[in-house]
Amino acid sequence: MRNLYFFQFNFIYGKEVFIPYSIGMLWAYAKTIKEVKDNYTNKGFIFIREDPDKIVSSLDNPDVAAFSAYLWNWEISIKIAEKIKNKFPNCLVIFGGHQVPDDTTGFFDKYPFIDILIHGEGEITFTDILKEHLKKNDFNNIGSITTKDYATKRKSLTDINDLPSPYLTGVFDEILKLPYNFQPIWETNRGCPYSCLYCDWGGESCQRLVKFSDERIYKEIEWFAEKKISFIFSADSNFGILPRDVDIAKKLSETKIKTGYPKKFRTSYAKNSNETVFQIAKILNDQDLDKGISLSVQSMDKRTLGIINRLNLEINSLSILVKKYQEANISTFTELILGLPGETYQSFKKGVGKLLDAGFHDSLVMYLCTLLPNARMNDPVIKNKYKIKSIKLPIFLGHSIPGLDPIQEYEEIIISTKHLSVDDWKKQYIFSWIIQLCHILNLTQIIAIYFRVLEKLNYSDFYEKLLLFAEKNPKTILGKELSFVKNKIDHIVTDNGDRGTVLKEFSDITWPTEEVSYLRISEDIDQFFVEIKNFVKTLPNKNDNKIISDLIDYQKAIIVKWKNGGNKELKLTYPIHDFYKAQLTGKKIKLTPGQYTIKIIDNLNFNGDKKDYAEKIVWWGRKGGKFIYQDIKSI
Repeated sequence: MRNLYFFQFNFIYGKEVFIPYSIGMLWAYAKTIKEVKDNYTNKGFIFIREDPDKIVSSLDNPDVAAFSAYLWNWEISIKIAEKIKNKFPNCLVIFGGHQVPDDTTGFFDKYPFIDILIHGEGEITFTDILKEHLKKNDFNNIGSITTKDYATKRKSLTDINDLPSPYLTGVFDEILKLPYNFQPIWETNRGCPYSCLYCDWGGESCQRLVKFSDERIYKEIEWFAEKKISFIFSADSNFGILPRDVDIAKKLSETKIKTGYPKKFRTSYAKNSNETVFQIAKILNDQDLDKGISLSVQSMDKRTLGIINRLNLEINSLSILVKKYQEANISTFTELILGLPGETYQSFKKGVGKLLDAGFHDSLVMYLCTLLPNARMNDPVIKNKYKIKSIKLPIFLGHSIPGLDPIQEYEEIIISTKHLSVDDWKKQYIFSWIIQLCHILNLTQIIAIYFRVLEKLNYSDFYEKLLLFAEKNPKTILGKELSFVKNKIDHIVTDNGDRGTVLKEFSDITWPTEEVSYLRISEDIDQFFVEIKNFVKTLPNKNDNKIISDLIDYQKAIIVKWKNGGNKELKLTYPIHDFYKAQLTGKKIKLTPGQYTIKIIDNLNFNGDKKDYAEKIVWWGRKGGKFIYQDIKSI
């Protein structure tokens, strides 16, 4: 028997770890072939990141080493593959996954210890390699591979239902005995009908959407429940694009009602949201299965959207949708990408304003643009056309414990284009920081909404003025945080530094800049709002100053706190709470003076526990809009 080892490294978040789904799929299919089953022994799935020497020393004369590689595990996979080849020169080393480049020019000169690259879907190709490895090692009749000597024509899978489920066939039964909370990757279909410039998901070879059978999907849901799986991560590119996805959501919901599992389900929703997605959101939300519905746009600039081959819903349609979700009490979030070709600082800032006007107050997430190996944006012709410049940074893994990893992973980030200088990219970064910190994490959201609605001050202008106030007042809490962010950006651009920051008093994990600032502000929230009051005094206000006082008192009161929490009653002169809720759902209400009482129920009771607060509110609560108390009533 020949010894076969599989490698798919993941990061551990506490005790949470992803099941190595890709290599499980490879083995689930390969072992159905008698020729493979009779001649190969699966010696194990290696997926925990440990010292490469320790891993290689534990191997028992490997005949084949198969790696599934992507951005987060490329460096450790390469290091281990090299050590395997040095110690076991006859071992066949195979690499597959999204990180395997389509353009292999110079690849084998740089990585001579790798024998075969698999491009695209790997189950059948990998099995064909194993069969040929038993014979003459003449792989040139196998499709979708590249070796040192030749490349074969790429093929696509005809029927994914020929592939057995690794869950249902017991492939993962042994690793589930390990002391981790396992999170499965789950496919109900494959492919993406889109071909966005920055993404490597679609493209010519996988634009056709193909479905796994209903029977398989429902049995897998039952398996998740039986194994008490809490969190499912769906690998579908556009969940909700198919009518049957509603039935899948119902099955998830019914199974949770019956068994208590799964507890959470996360996916990438259909790019242009529709009634089907809303129906799914309602079903999942009713059982607290979803973590927020994505209505993603990536950019609001027409030129940029044209360049990246993206078509968004019209802003009016987006606005109607987000208000519909608000009325149903379903959290939404949308995403923007910093550094896309075509985008300028002004167009980015304008796009943020449009989204806030449309009602995206719950969660607007902004990401740096990563240059992926097989994305069309990485094509030298495209890079030259749009003057794309990038830097290589340590990969940012938010909410993970740094320093434990034996091998550093990296990502390539775009910091300038034909339309965006490095200085303007820095301004984009700072602007995205202030928006996420103060508006999305809800430190000044209601105040900004008031000035937008009644004083006609654009959101982008409100936050640019707030940045200017922080810059002119460097000793204020926000001024100090602005200085921190500027230093962090300089560290990124000049020194290729890490984007994350650890705050030991809150956790051992790493946080993005806006969450770092939020946590530090939480330590002196009273002083922060004294300074916000001073800022607001600099803004034009033709209404009663008592409104401003009410706004600030209300904003401060509704923020979830780790100290000085508890139930509260707040007396106001104006109906600020009803005004706020009306704005979120697209309704109108007059701010008529009178006597109003707001009752805030604190069901959380953190009682000074910073770490519990940081985990539940700032980490897990971000995409669920949990930064303000959920039980607030007008009396």
